Amino acid sequence: MYGPNNVTLAIVGDIDLVETRQKVERWFGEIKRGPAVPLLRPMPVVLSKNKKLYFEDNFAKLPELRITFPTVEGYHEDELALNVLAQLLAGSKSSVLYKQIVTEEKLAPRVSGFNNSMELAGEFVIRVRANAGVDLDKVKSSIFVALELFDNQGVSQKDLQRIKAETETLLYDRFSTVLGKSNQMAIDNEFAGNPAYAIKSVAKINAVSADDVMRVFSKYIKDQTVIITSFVPKGKAELAVNGSTLASVWIEEVKTGVASEEVSQGELAVYEKTPSNYDRSEPPFGDLPLIKMPKIWEEKLENGYQVLGIETSEIPLVRFDITIDGGGWLDPLEKKGVSNLLARLMNEGSAKISAAKFEQETGLLGSAIEVRSNQEELSIRVSTLSRNFEDTLDLVEQVLLQPRWQQADFDRVKSAALNSIKGRQANPRSIADRSFSKLLYGEQHPMGLSGAGDAKTVSAIEMSDLQSYYRRLIGNKVRFHIAGDVSQSRASSAFAKIARQLQPANVELPDYIIPEQSNAGKVFFIDIPAAKQSVIYVGKLTLASTDADANKLNFTNEKLGGGISGDLAQTLRIEKGYTYGAYSRISGGKVVRPFSASTSVRANATKASLVVIRDMLKNYGSSFVEADAKTTKLKLLKENTRAFESLAAKLATLHLISKYGKSKNYVEEDQQELVSMRPEDFSRIADKYLDEREMVYLIVGDRATQFEAVNEFADGKLIELDIFGNPVK
Repeated sequence: MYGPNNVTLAIVGDIDLVETRQKVERWFGEIKRGPAVPLLRPMPVVLSKNKKLYFEDNFAKLPELRITFPTVEGYHEDELALNVLAQLLAGSKSSVLYKQIVTEEKLAPRVSGFNNSMELAGEFVIRVRANAGVDLDKVKSSIFVALELFDNQGVSQKDLQRIKAETETLLYDRFSTVLGKSNQMAIDNEFAGNPAYAIKSVAKINAVSADDVMRVFSKYIKDQTVIITSFVPKGKAELAVNGSTLASVWIEEVKTGVASEEVSQGELAVYEKTPSNYDRSEPPFGDLPLIKMPKIWEEKLENGYQVLGIETSEIPLVRFDITIDGGGWLDPLEKKGVSNLLARLMNEGSAKISAAKFEQETGLLGSAIEVRSNQEELSIRVSTLSRNFEDTLDLVEQVLLQPRWQQADFDRVKSAALNSIKGRQANPRSIADRSFSKLLYGEQHPMGLSGAGDAKTVSAIEMSDLQSYYRRLIGNKVRFHIAGDVSQSRASSAFAKIARQLQPANVELPDYIIPEQSNAGKVFFIDIPAAKQSVIYVGKLTLASTDADANKLNFTNEKLGGGISGDLAQTLRIEKGYTYGAYSRISGGKVVRPFSASTSVRANATKASLVVIRDMLKNYGSSFVEADAKTTKLKLLKENTRAFESLAAKLATLHLISKYGKSKNYVEEDQQELVSMRPEDFSRIADKYLDEREMVYLIVGDRATQFEAVNEFADGKLIELDIFGNPVK
């Protein structure tokens, strides 16, 4: 199967076509054809009757229902109409499923639906993760009520127009990078026999009519046989759909005493190599591919607000954001989650129009508007077709300056937030992430608490808290960033309209003291009964992104865990087969942030993985040699050639400049800083900031099988925590 007659090679970039073709023929032309590869025909699934299955999930906190309808393979003539149908049924707040399940019956915070057409067959899935304790029979009934309503009401032409506009934007976005172009060309050539299929798909989706949608609804959804699966928390089988059969699911047995068991790559295969007329040994590295920053323009608006922009006209898209300092840092600790809840509420439309109406108006412009909050900022992030930039900004202005203070909307987003918090209690990695932050920052520091808050703090939040926060935040150190097919004068003129309506504020951020690192060198364990994997977090506080050593520390981390080629992944995944991936990183921010190495390993390899990570950290600085420095430089510099290509990446660059006061040539300056680093510089940084003796170790896994082994690793001093990061008494 793996032969040149079953391969598509797509090359996109700044190339000479004649020269490239010659090189392809030179390096690939000698490879002989393989055996003929028969074309696989579609194998559509046919169900003779409905199937109802349930499974009690040991980790789940919330019940979930999925209804799956068999559909068609990829590139089938009905695929695009099915994709549109999914968006009409569940893709917006005006969809019948959302209105019936979320708004009317309040059974869940959201609903999703999608058509997944694969090479040989397809499936249409409706998925609802319900509120805690909800009987899934109610959800099932609600779904079929909504489907009947859709059948009776038919297709809204406005919704159909909206979906087509949104699809156009997504297509342009997909082609905004060389990798996106090459991937799509190769896939379409391989499975559709036409590398330009995606371009033609715009015309195809624009040709989808309401009749087409109703036809595929009747053919594949209405009154069709389905598979209904109920996933319920352990011990809550009564929440499953009535008449469901317990699913036969193979559950791995976690065995002890096999920690040394490794799944390596094995011996290299011995095979007869293709004779070649050319020297195929690896060529020497060429010159370092240093890049140049794009031209960045800057404008000062009324009231002193700053706009940074990059103009590029390759695709008719624009991305921009409006960012306000503060974020979760301004939350009262006892009501942590105010900023996050405000962002959720601001996504519910404006004082003038409802969430459903707002979503429709945005979609008709081919735009997407999302308000987000993190620990340091609140931002409105937008993508739009360049021709609709001003109209989209008018909607953004409403969101920013005229929030929707409706109690019903507040109650809904608060309920959804609490639902999300409960759901994260079933996710071992979320548990590890939250508890790790708590171990480093404590409970009296914003960074020690989840930005979304917890059940106690969010339950205490009222609408008045959001209004008070909003009045305090609005106008505080507002920054505008824009990248795409829009000129400086056009962007500045549009943003000026918003800027003149803002009253500059200079909110003084609370000064929180980072506690003494009393957990340094300690090992902690959180029990997730019967977990088949263990989540491992290892790390310590290092420095803020504004520190003079911040770049050097990021450079130094690259060899350790900056990707699949890092030492952690190469050892734990490739060499030993303990995990699918292992990485390390330094978080960014204005306050001191942590270094962390993390992975999810086979449960019975927990202790062995901890030993590997500990030894790697102990020896990291002293083992850094000239070859490592060279490899690190080449890897990072070559990655830069694509790192700033997309509009999202350009926007992120502008954001870093305004947030941290970087120069407009900071990427070029960072490159020179990297190139000038010597092996001893890498070693010094590692020894200074990545001292293993100061690391905190946190393991989330199955206590019954792993506690004893991890306790041995901790020299008998293992400390047990609950899933909220509190000591177990």
